[in-house]
Amino acid sequence: MRGPSSLFGVVAVSLALVLTLAGCSSERPASGPTGPATVSLTPAADDLIARTGDYYVQQQSLQSAEDTLTDSCIDAAGFTLPASTPSPVSRDEEWRPDPAERSRNGYGLLAEAQDQASGTAAPDPTDEYIRTLPVVRQQEYHAALFGPANTNGTLALGGQSFTFATRGCVAQARTRIYGNDTVATRVYYLPQIYYVQLLTKVHTESAYAIAMTGWSACMRQSGYSYSNPQDAKSQLLSRYRTDSGAAATAATQKLEITIAVADGQCANRVGLGSTTEALLRAAAAALPAADRTALNQVAATRTTSAQRATTLTGR
Repeated sequence: MRGPSSLFGVVAVSLALVLTLAGCSSERPASGPTGPATVSLTPAADDLIARTGDYYVQQQSLQSAEDTLTDSCIDAAGFTLPASTPSPVSRDEEWRPDPAERSRNGYGLLAEAQDQASGTAAPDPTDEYIRTLPVVRQQEYHAALFGPANTNGTLALGGQSFTFATRGCVAQARTRIYGNDTVATRVYYLPQIYYVQLLTKVHTESAYAIAMTGWSACMRQSGYSYSNPQDAKSQLLSRYRTDSGAAATAATQKLEITIAVADGQCANRVGLGSTTEALLRAAAAALPAADRTALNQVAATRTTSAQRATTLTGR
């Protein structure tokens, strides 16, 4: 969607925050003994956790449909927004790097470093356009996008109360795709909460530690000393912060791409992706029955919604 971030973006939760909050909701991913064996994860739910199969295709369909339908609604409300191109869904995971993305953008740290340096995100063309409008017209735009004030809904998931639009173009788009805005919020956030919980568990497994040790040794052979990919990113961000001038920044970006590509090659060499994927699937299969049921339900809804999104937009 062109324009200010949707409410999904406004309340997007970092991995650390989800983990911190994951302990006090009746709908939180549970821990404890495995439930009845008769409740098995469906292939769609398994793909949702491992981010395999149609995961990224569905994600692109859902994102593109929401953007397209919201833009059409905003245009009908009388706002002529700047032209924009659809944003591709990233397929790059830290544990399963995408070679094409790494070769183009490295870890994607340049924009983050620039935002940190300036204290603000890079200007968005639509945001710039909205700022040129009179204040009253800006308020009308916000109301058209998210609905009148005090019309938001809330949904408790993972101990966190998520706020979402129930009126306006965003809510209308999501209702057409998912059936209603509450379902849209659940489909967006619940898989993330489970994924974070299970990936955190994976990081404690000996098989993962062995793979990461192998990754670190492989990186040393390439001339880089890092304990894990986060260490590499942290050191590169520090270098960006000390760069003086465009030439230095360009040199750091070139280094970032080189390191990110080497990272991906080492991850493949030591089987970090296959190890993590197998551990994620095993951890999901060991969830209590209620959690497996919830995952099955949300995966089925996501699949249906992605199919509907493709029908609505033709892509």
